[in-house]
Amino acid sequence: MKILAATETKGFQWPTLVFSLLVISMTVLGIALGAMGVVPLWGAMIWNAFWMAQGYTAAHECAHHNINGRHRKLRWLNDVFGVAGFSFTLHSYTVHRHVHRLHHAHTNDPERDTDAWVSDAPNLPMAILRALGFYFYTNYFVFKIYPLVQDKRKFLIRAVLETAVPFAIIITLSLMGYWREVLMLSVIPTILTFALVSFCIDWLPHHYEGDHSDPMKQTFIVVPSKGLRGWLMKWAYNFHNYHLIHHLVPGIPWYALERVFGKSERFLQDAGARIYYPGDEKAALPAGSGAHA
Repeated sequence: MKILAATETKGFQWPTLVFSLLVISMTVLGIALGAMGVVPLWGAMIWNAFWMAQGYTAAHECAHHNINGRHRKLRWLNDVFGVAGFSFTLHSYTVHRHVHRLHHAHTNDPERDTDAWVSDAPNLPMAILRALGFYFYTNYFVFKIYPLVQDKRKFLIRAVLETAVPFAIIITLSLMGYWREVLMLSVIPTILTFALVSFCIDWLPHHYEGDHSDPMKQTFIVVPSKGLRGWLMKWAYNFHNYHLIHHLVPGIPWYALERVFGKSERFLQDAGARIYYPGDEKAALPAGSGAHA
């Protein structure tokens, strides 16, 4: 897999950079239109939640230090766009980067995987409830990962600054009388963003009743159909319907996951990967979601 991925990881990730600029621009636009009353606050809230959730893809690539490819002198761009993307979600990019490393190192381990609280939810209603509370839950992990961080001083400074600045802005605006705008354009979209991401990237692909110790079973691949439905599905997932490939080789850019699957499909089949083809979408849904009733 690493050999196949080599050609996808050597260049600068221009698509990710452009996508990051797009989602940041769309979020700023939603805030502006809602604050000026051009669109209803509830409409701007939905708009922001959608684009902030999309923005997780770009920030997630930065967390893996993917955006610069092999251009090591440009590695600082990961921090710039990671912080910029996460600032809208009232959460520290630096904290998330460390927390997400635990997810990859201990995937589906209920004690050490930071996302297992959602992925281990026993049924659909509980998964939705946990996803809605995931923003608050994930902040707890700053205390769990702190002992594992090597440069604790740098970690604390960055985590505090990355969180304090956006919170200072929304608190100031709320005290000035704009609390409705803050609630509808920032706070609620943040909670919905974490809910959407944790439900779609944690519970759906990771919840599995089988053997979690097998790397080929820890998450899945859902091959999209050839029509509009399949196209919408893979773009809604930002190609993380190929989430297993991301876990096997996290350095592969999100937009290249489908290409890498095309090159490695036979190998993955022989290795026993969880692959669901068009028509098997219901089989890909976790047990307890109601799909197998």
